[in-house]
Formats: sequence, structure tokens, C-alpha cells
Amino acid sequence: MFDYKHYVPVLKWKRGEQKALEFLSQPLKQNMTPLLEIPPISYGEDEDRTSKLGAQLNGIGKDVTQAWNFPTPVFIDCIQLEVDEQLSMSNGQHFLEYVIDDIESYGTKAIPVANLEHYDPFFDALKNVTNHYGRGFCLRVKRSDLNDLNTLTSHIDGLLTFMDLTPKDVDIVLDYDFMGGDTSSTAYSQLILNIIQFPHLTQWRTFSIIGTSMPAILRMKPNTLMGIERVEWNVYELIIKFKNGLGRIPTFGDYTISNPTYGEFDPSIMQVAATIRYTVRDKYLIFRGATTRGPGGFQQYISLAQDVVAHPGYSGAGYSYGDQYIFDCAHQQNGVGTGSHETWRRATVNHHLTFVIHELANLHGSSTSGSPVASIQP
Repeated sequence: MFDYKHYVPVLKWKRGEQKALEFLSQPLKQNMTPLLEIPPISYGEDEDRTSKLGAQLNGIGKDVTQAWNFPTPVFIDCIQLEVDEQLSMSNGQHFLEYVIDDIESYGTKAIPVANLEHYDPFFDALKNVTNHYGRGFCLRVKRSDLNDLNTLTSHIDGLLTFMDLTPKDVDIVLDYDFMGGDTSSTAYSQLILNIIQFPHLTQWRTFSIIGTSMPAILRMKPNTLMGIERVEWNVYELIIKFKNGLGRIPTFGDYTISNPTYGEFDPSIMQVAATIRYTVRDKYLIFRGATTRGPGGFQQYISLAQDVVAHPGYSGAGYSYGDQYIFDCAHQQNGVGTGSHETWRRATVNHHLTFVIHELANLHGSSTSGSPVASIQP
């Protein structure tokens, strides 16, 4: 399906990320396969879970197709929806089948994602989906699963037997989650060992690694700039540098500019600082203002955008939709005002996707088959 020169970003399926993907330059999409993670649903104590599940998933096929708009498949991860064994749609259909069916009905190819710790109904639904569409599935292996390779191999082989599939029908994603607590050298050593010892290494359809250095909470003083080392990228550069004898070169993936965790967050009552997260070669640059509920409000984004544009790491207005948005905010032009938390997530994720695709092309000495453009207006 793809080789190690590809890109597998994890995108939490929220409005900002959806639009970041939709506004990505079309030629760049052939160099990536996004892993779209459907966010968890928060249920009230007396709330009808089935009704809310249906409401939250309504229109997902149309939304995914509008955002992706490309003939190659996407990975669809519904793991966060699995709150109990009985949860299903109002017609009794499992939510995984509903999501995949709805996406496929709009012409987008959807590959379901699973891990090794589901309730039995999820695996039954996974088998139904793979039998119906014949696209196999993606197995997302957690870092903790790699601690006992004998048990991991047994569980994987058992799942393949149940699914009546072979490794060539399955995409593997090794998920290292938050890597910010690791040094590049220790993370590299552990990852190399995991790759070499992974069962059926050369037989999988694709083989990817994902992780991030972005913390769940940014501990910064207002009106400061901080750089966070991109451990996941630095480790991948080492892998490519010393790839000979590895057995299989993994595909790179990350969580764009997000942390993997989900938290209860209500912007109507919680203090949120004006923040721009901007990806450069070896760091995430964090431009932080004060709370948007304070005197400066969202007007702070104008000066923050000006700081980004003035920084030597800025890629230039024509680099991506996101970079054009930053430039337009900094210069208060083309109808761009101060923006919102959502539009800034859209812009900065869009820049990140563009940046990493080109970064990988440079690393592997390959072509992205098209220059990034900023042709879509906000």
C-alpha cells in the first residue's frame, strides 16, 4: 500500500484538524495516509448513550470524504468510542461497522484500526467489515505491548487466525505515544530493538511508528517563546541514517502538534491562553500569550502571528495554507482577523502536515510530486 517514504499522521477528528486536512495541497496527499481518530464522547449521568452516539457520528462519512477528497485509503480509529461492551447504534449495528459503512458510502476507502484489548463485539464487527470490503485492517500496537514479545506474538497470531487473514493483509502501527520524557538516544535504542524483534517483521503490508514530544499541558509563562525538541523526528533521522541491517525500515508518523491524551475541556468556562504551535526542523516553537478571556483577548493572535513571521524558522507565506493564514493575520489582510482556537489549530496543523511531508522527501531523497500552495481562503 505504501513504503517507508510515506507519512502516517494521527489526526483527532475535530473541526480544526478536519479543515487542516481539507486545505492541504492535493499533490501532497499522495505522500500520506492519515490515521483519523474519532474522539471519545462525554456522556452525562442520565444521558441516553445510544442517542448521543448516533448524533455524534451523524454525517461522519460526508465529513471524512470532504476533508480527505483523495482516492487512497485512510485509517479509521474508533477505539475511543468503546466505553462498554453493549454500546451500539440505535439499529443494533456496531459503531465500527456504522462508521466504516458511512465513509465507504461516500466513496472514500476506509481501513479500520484495532488494538489487542477490545471487547468481543468489536472484533466481531472488525471481521464483518474486513470480510465485506476486503481492505484488511490496521493493528495499533501500544508501547506497553512490546514489553513481552512472546505474549504479543501469541495475541497477534490469535487475532490473525480469528480474522482469517495473514500479515500481508494488515498494517502495523507501533504507537510510542508521548516520547517527551525520553532522550533521543534511549528512545532510538529501544525502538531499534522493538523493530528487530517484532513478529513477522517483513511480512506486514505496511509498518509504521508514531509518537510525539508535545506534552499534554504546556507549562509556560505568558508572553514567552519555548522550543520543544521533536524527539520522534530526531529518532527517525537516526533510524534512516543507520538503516542498513535493520530488517525493515519503518514509516514515520506523529500526532502532528497534539498530545495523544483527551481531557474534559470546556472553552466557555476554562482559561485558554492565546498560543501558536509552529513546527520547524527539530523543534516545536510555542508562541504563548495570555488568556484570551483577559484584556488582550483574541487580539493577541495578531502580535503572536507577527512573532512567527519574524522568526527565522518561518517557512514563508506561500508554503502552505496555514503559513498564508499566519501571514495574513500578522498583516491583517485578506479578511483574516484574529481567528479562534479552532482556526489556529487548522492553520498550524496544516503547516505541520506540509512541513513533515517535505521533510520526509528531503530525508529520503524523493519527490513530493508538487509544491505546497496556499490557494484556499479561510
